[in-house]
Amino acid sequence: MDIKISKSLLNRNLNGTIFGGTIFASVDPIHTLLLDQIFKRKDIKKTVTWLKSAKISYLKPAAKNLIFSVKIAKEDVQKALDEVKTSGKVVREFEISIYDQAGVLCATSINEIYIRDLSAARTKSSTISEPKT
Repeated sequence: MDIKISKSLLNRNLNGTIFGGTIFASVDPIHTLLLDQIFKRKDIKKTVTWLKSAKISYLKPAAKNLIFSVKIAKEDVQKALDEVKTSGKVVREFEISIYDQAGVLCATSINEIYIRDLSAARTKSSTISEPKT
Protein backbone atom coordinates (compact mmCIF):
# COMPACT_ATOMS: atom_id res chain seq x y z
CA MET A 1 0.00 0.00 0.00
CA ASP A 2 1.43 3.38 -1.01
CA ILE A 3 0.44 6.51 0.90
CA LYS A 4 1.00 10.09 -0.14
CA ILE A 5 0.97 13.08 2.20
CA SER A 6 0.36 16.19 0.12
CA LYS A 7 1.80 19.46 1.38
CA SER A 8 -0.99 22.01 1.69
CA LEU A 9 -2.02 25.15 3.55
CA LEU A 10 -3.74 22.94 6.12
CA ASN A 11 -0.64 20.98 7.16
CA ARG A 12 2.19 23.51 6.87
CA ASN A 13 4.03 24.67 9.97
CA LEU A 14 5.65 28.08 10.55
CA ASN A 15 8.73 26.96 8.57
CA GLY A 16 6.62 26.13 5.50
CA THR A 17 7.24 22.39 5.82
CA ILE A 18 4.77 19.60 6.60
CA PHE A 19 3.77 19.60 10.26
CA GLY A 20 5.19 16.60 12.17
CA GLY A 21 1.75 15.77 13.57
CA THR A 22 0.46 15.24 10.04
CA ILE A 23 3.28 12.79 9.35
CA PHE A 24 2.70 10.93 12.60
CA ALA A 25 -1.08 10.77 12.11
CA SER A 26 -0.58 9.19 8.69
CA VAL A 27 1.53 6.29 10.02
CA ASP A 28 -0.40 5.75 13.28
CA PRO A 29 -3.23 3.40 12.18
CA ILE A 30 -1.73 1.64 9.16
CA HIS A 31 -0.45 -1.70 10.49
CA THR A 32 -3.24 -2.19 13.01
CA LEU A 33 -5.87 -1.64 10.31
CA LEU A 34 -4.13 -3.89 7.81
CA LEU A 35 -3.60 -6.78 10.21
CA ASP A 36 -7.09 -6.43 11.65
CA GLN A 37 -8.60 -6.72 8.16
CA ILE A 38 -6.35 -9.68 7.31
CA PHE A 39 -7.35 -11.42 10.58
CA LYS A 40 -11.03 -10.85 9.83
CA ARG A 41 -10.58 -12.53 6.44
CA LYS A 42 -8.87 -15.43 8.24
CA ASP A 43 -11.95 -15.92 10.44
CA ILE A 44 -10.81 -14.00 13.52
CA LYS A 45 -13.80 -11.71 13.52
CA LYS A 46 -13.86 -10.07 16.96
CA THR A 47 -10.66 -8.18 17.71
CA VAL A 48 -9.42 -5.08 19.42
CA THR A 49 -6.43 -3.31 17.88
CA TRP A 50 -4.38 -0.28 18.79
CA LEU A 51 -1.03 1.37 18.46
CA LYS A 52 0.71 0.39 21.69
CA SER A 53 3.73 2.64 21.23
CA ALA A 54 5.50 4.61 18.54
CA LYS A 55 8.77 6.39 17.98
CA ILE A 56 9.09 8.79 15.10
CA SER A 57 12.35 10.41 14.05
CA TYR A 58 12.19 13.55 11.90
CA LEU A 59 15.40 13.49 9.86
CA LYS A 60 14.88 16.27 7.31
CA PRO A 61 12.26 19.00 6.91
CA ALA A 62 9.42 17.82 4.69
CA ALA A 63 9.36 20.67 2.18
CA LYS A 64 7.66 18.59 -0.54
CA ASN A 65 4.93 15.95 -0.75
CA LEU A 66 5.79 12.78 1.17
CA ILE A 67 5.38 9.15 0.15
CA PHE A 68 5.67 5.91 2.07
CA SER A 69 4.90 2.28 1.36
CA VAL A 70 3.53 -0.26 3.78
CA LYS A 71 4.11 -3.93 3.12
CA ILE A 72 3.64 -6.85 5.45
CA ALA A 73 5.41 -10.04 4.40
CA LYS A 74 3.29 -13.18 4.21
CA GLU A 75 5.61 -14.80 6.76
CA ASP A 76 4.99 -11.94 9.24
CA VAL A 77 1.23 -12.25 8.73
CA GLN A 78 1.39 -16.00 9.33
CA LYS A 79 3.51 -15.60 12.48
CA ALA A 80 1.11 -13.00 13.87
CA LEU A 81 -1.88 -15.18 12.97
CA ASP A 82 -0.32 -18.23 14.65
CA GLU A 83 0.47 -16.20 17.77
CA VAL A 84 -3.02 -14.73 18.09
CA LYS A 85 -4.51 -18.21 17.63
CA THR A 86 -2.34 -19.73 20.37
CA SER A 87 -2.14 -16.92 22.93
CA GLY A 88 -5.13 -14.75 22.02
CA LYS A 89 -3.00 -11.67 21.34
CA VAL A 90 -0.07 -10.44 19.33
CA VAL A 91 2.39 -7.54 19.74
CA ARG A 92 4.60 -6.62 16.79
CA GLU A 93 6.87 -3.77 15.70
CA PHE A 94 6.94 -2.34 12.20
CA GLU A 95 9.26 0.28 10.74
CA ILE A 96 8.14 2.82 8.18
CA SER A 97 10.45 5.04 6.10
CA ILE A 98 8.93 8.28 4.81
CA TYR A 99 10.47 9.95 1.75
CA ASP A 100 9.80 13.18 -0.07
CA GLN A 101 8.99 13.14 -3.77
CA ALA A 102 12.70 13.61 -4.59
CA GLY A 103 13.57 10.41 -2.70
CA VAL A 104 15.06 12.10 0.38
CA LEU A 105 14.42 10.23 3.63
CA CYS A 106 12.56 12.70 5.85
CA ALA A 107 11.32 10.54 8.74
CA THR A 108 11.24 7.03 10.14
CA SER A 109 8.69 5.55 12.48
CA ILE A 110 8.72 2.39 14.57
CA ASN A 111 5.19 1.40 15.51
CA GLU A 112 4.40 -1.28 18.08
CA ILE A 113 0.92 -2.67 17.51
CA TYR A 114 -1.31 -4.78 19.73
CA ILE A 115 -4.12 -7.03 18.55
CA ARG A 116 -6.28 -9.18 20.83
CA ASP A 117 -8.74 -11.84 19.72
CA LEU A 118 -11.79 -11.10 21.89
CA SER A 119 -13.37 -14.42 21.03
CA ALA A 120 -10.42 -16.42 22.43
CA ALA A 121 -11.19 -18.38 25.55
CA ARG A 122 -9.87 -16.69 28.68
CA THR A 123 -7.34 -18.67 30.62
CA LYS A 124 -7.27 -18.93 34.38
CA SER A 125 -4.14 -16.76 34.54
CA SER A 126 -5.81 -13.93 32.63
CA THR A 127 -8.81 -13.65 34.94
CA ILE A 128 -8.90 -11.92 38.28
CA SER A 129 -10.11 -14.13 41.08
CA GLU A 130 -11.99 -12.98 44.13
CA PRO A 131 -9.91 -12.72 47.29
CA LYS A 132 -10.49 -15.53 49.77
CA THR A 133 -12.01 -14.52 53.09
